[in-house]
Amino acid sequence: MATTPTNLPVPSESPRDLKFNAGKIDEFVTSMGWTYIDRFGQKHYTIEGINYIAQQAMNAFGYVILTGKTFTTGATINNPNEVLLNTADGEYYKWTGTFASGPKVVPENSTPASTGGVGPGSWVGVGDASLRAALAAMDGEKLIGECPDIATLRTIEPSYDKQRITVREHTANTGYGGGQFRAVMSGSSYADNNGTIIKTSGGAAWVRVNVGYISPYMFGALPRVDATTPTAHTAINAAAAAAVSQNAIFDGLGATFNVTGECTINNSNSIIFQNMGLVVTDVAASFNVVRVRNADHTIRRIRIEGSNSKVLGINVESTATGTIVESCKVTNTGLTAIYSTASRVVARNNQTDSCGLLGTGNYRCSIWFNENEHAVMEGNICTNCAWGILMRNTIGTSQGYFNTMRNNIVVSASGTDSSCQGISASAQFHLSTTDNIVRGFPNNAIDHQNCFGMIITGNQIHQCSDGVFIGDRSCGRIIISNNNIEACNNGIQYYNPANSTPDYQNQTFADVQITNNVIYTSALKGINMIMTGTTSANHITNISGNIVDGNGSAGLGIVLNTVSFGSVSQNQVRRVRGHGIDVTACEGLRILGNTIVDAGHTTTGIYNGINLSSCNRCNASDNYVNGSSLLYAVVLGAGAYNMAYTNHARATSGTTAVSISGGTGNVESLNIKS
Repeated sequence: MATTPTNLPVPSESPRDLKFNAGKIDEFVTSMGWTYIDRFGQKHYTIEGINYIAQQAMNAFGYVILTGKTFTTGATINNPNEVLLNTADGEYYKWTGTFASGPKVVPENSTPASTGGVGPGSWVGVGDASLRAALAAMDGEKLIGECPDIATLRTIEPSYDKQRITVREHTANTGYGGGQFRAVMSGSSYADNNGTIIKTSGGAAWVRVNVGYISPYMFGALPRVDATTPTAHTAINAAAAAAVSQNAIFDGLGATFNVTGECTINNSNSIIFQNMGLVVTDVAASFNVVRVRNADHTIRRIRIEGSNSKVLGINVESTATGTIVESCKVTNTGLTAIYSTASRVVARNNQTDSCGLLGTGNYRCSIWFNENEHAVMEGNICTNCAWGILMRNTIGTSQGYFNTMRNNIVVSASGTDSSCQGISASAQFHLSTTDNIVRGFPNNAIDHQNCFGMIITGNQIHQCSDGVFIGDRSCGRIIISNNNIEACNNGIQYYNPANSTPDYQNQTFADVQITNNVIYTSALKGINMIMTGTTSANHITNISGNIVDGNGSAGLGIVLNTVSFGSVSQNQVRRVRGHGIDVTACEGLRILGNTIVDAGHTTTGIYNGINLSSCNRCNASDNYVNGSSLLYAVVLGAGAYNMAYTNHARATSGTTAVSISGGTGNVESLNIKS
């Protein structure tokens, strides 16, 4: 049974205390543990513990070389920090074994191996050869000193030019932004930027080496963990400025950072700004997440999460001519995702989602180029848009020249304002709108006004108000071709309304080709041309080679009102609810070689293949009209000097192919009813 000591004061002569202390003496002398507990519960060192502390203390003071002594001469080692030279390999050795029985005696003509062995608990090499071997080990860098952080680096004066120093991390306890620096003794031409250039109080500069790529980490930025991670826009701006001044690439290394302020690319030298995510953490904020100025920069692989705040994603200002914005992803910015007022700007292969939903006016657009020329929007995917993409110059003030919108995919958000459009343009010369996909907008899919020399071709359009709209203001020299348009109110609308507003009066529309489009299931009209604006004029419009299939919907086929000259030729119209081709108050049109099948769908004996009313000097020839729902192939109504000849009506309900129901000087001949 263990002895329980008393609580008597020292010295105690109690037999119980004497017996207890005898056991503690044994523990003090023989235990391999470093401490024991006395009868009052206090901790003390054992002999082994005292030896350990002594060895640590001696090690802290460094090694003691036994002068004139070697393994060859023999020696006596009294302390753990004494070292002995082995002349055979030129290495110094220390004894790491026990001194419990007294000093370590080394006989003459010994070697480490012959007098105890080499290894832990025996002889261990501590000289130059050992150091070299330790440094060459995989973890040898642990033996090399380093500066803990940038703040400490400012306090270290270099000894000579090009001296090197390694910094562990930019800011203590972060683990980011370390690197190697070289010294410039005369640093008067250098400015401290807290990342790549650090000045000392003595006037020297530490310059970060190998900075072809500059990252925000070098300036103290921390990657996002959650919304509480410190914001990084200040560090990003410092890094961007350093990248410009040193002609380097700014690279975010794929990390994501929190921001509550603008990230600005602001200097006159071009840089590449790439590979980073930016998350807006202040949902009440309103700023440009990325602002680009003063040179032709490249912005690529930037991810912006606007957090449904009223921010604008990427703003390319007018001084940043030639900037490229590519492969970026912008989501949930309340205002426009990508905005530019610079010429020769390219926005390509970007993705936007749910942008512009908090904006007003044009700031509802996902991508908006304002007052540009020679600019390109290409390959962008814009989903959940308020307004899609816009190429805008101010009507009556400026013109955009040779801009392009191609291969974009633009999809509307549900519940979007009824005025929102897919692809819009105004005041453009030689605009190309080609090979885009537009879907689901409450207003027009493609809406262009006051544009000249324009091409609208190869677009895929679904479920919008007008598939393609041109008009309101003067426009001309336009090709609308090879578009596939489905489930819109009007497939193609070319329009100048009767309107008292001066902006829509006295307009001129001329030289428009509408060719080879496929238009399916239009709720109102397949192709609609209305030119009834006050004192406005229309000249030379050709509508040819189009397929208009109403699919039995409520829509009409091809409708023209107040159009002068031009032709409607080689079109195919079928299954529309009204007239196949309906022409009112037109002058000098040629309606040639069209095929109309099953117009007046589900309604028998009311509608005609081609219906002319109040027209003058128009000619309907060589058309083929088929379907029992139709009345006549061609009707010449009120108007003067219109002709219908060599038309063919098959299976229609009228007694003849052509009917002249009024007018002056209207004639028909060589028409066939079969």
